Amino acid sequence: MAAHQFRHTFAVNVLNNGSDIAKLKQLLGHRDIRMTATYLRCLPTSAMRGDVETLTLDNLV
Repeated sequence: MAAHQFRHTFAVNVLNNGSDIAKLKQLLGHRDIRMTATYLRCLPTSAMRGDVETLTLDNLV
């Protein structure tokens, strides 16, 4: 298993366990929330809806 697969699994599990995307962005060290948002496609629609609603201009910058 590649290191990126561990990182991906970690990110999806963090989101599935109720953390918001802004916190995950910090944990992963992403500069741009759009990079972190790619993990949302792995979530059920109901979980994704909550994360999308937490996106603000402050999170995008």
